[in-house]
Amino acid sequence: MENAVKHNEFSESQPLRISLHIHNGVIEVSNNLQPKEVKNSSKIGLRNLKERYRLALGKELSIEHTKDYFKVYLPYLEI
Repeated sequence: MENAVKHNEFSESQPLRISLHIHNGVIEVSNNLQPKEVKNSSKIGLRNLKERYRLALGKELSIEHTKDYFKVYLPYLEI
């Protein structure tokens, strides 16, 4: 969600829509794309998140990126 705010422009007339869905053992976080120019983005946030998932859960997160939206699928453990 932080990346959605960081990388997109939004206003009252063009809101940023962030959604969260949980299904089939996966948390899906998605947002519409209204890209703003971000200078020198290191993309380290997503790399860190991927590595933490791999180390802590032994699972991979996945990302879907189109011209209209950005989605991150985060597997979770049920206890």
